[in-house]
Amino acid sequence: DGQPSRGRIRRQEQEQDEAAQPLAARAATTSRRIGQGAEESHQYAIVIDGGSTGSRMFVYRFFYPGHGAKREIDCLSNKKVTPGLSALDGHPEQAAEYLRPLFEHAATVIPETYHEETLVFIQATAGMRLLSEESQEAIYDGLYVDLTQNNKTGREGGKEEEGGFSFPFRLYRKNIGTLSGRLEGFYAALSVNYLTGRID
Repeated sequence: DGQPSRGRIRRQEQEQDEAAQPLAARAATTSRRIGQGAEESHQYAIVIDGGSTGSRMFVYRFFYPGHGAKREIDCLSNKKVTPGLSALDGHPEQAAEYLRPLFEHAATVIPETYHEETLVFIQATAGMRLLSEESQEAIYDGLYVDLTQNNKTGREGGKEEEGGFSFPFRLYRKNIGTLSGRLEGFYAALSVNYLTGRID
């Protein structure tokens, strides 16, 4: 039927995890050096909030000044596409192309040298919660495989088309899903406390 099996996705992600170990080790080493008074360091992350009327992407920069200074977090940019992810019910093969404008924009915001190690988080809310679990998983599985394996964002047969876009970021299947109402509320409260300086 052309749809990837859950077992195949898990095996592919395990291989991707193993390939990412050198990056993870380097990040851990950098963090230790920062605590010992190292030079400044940057990390980036992409968060996509899949709402009922559209999906909005936020690009964050984590700046570590070094010398034991407090970490700083900046939202560098945001961009929205419409309609919501739930509109792709029955058409999971369109999910990667639907999010393509967001990733193209992020690639212009994040310095190219950081693309490969930039993590992507795609979390949907109310609209996707209205779909069956089977429909949700079909969209998420299709999105993950198309971006990380098939790269359906402007490439055919392993060759990039003119004007195409090769997905450059680091995406794990476990970082794509639907937030429960309770967890969505928790993150909202966490954000308020962070913005008001109660936590850091």
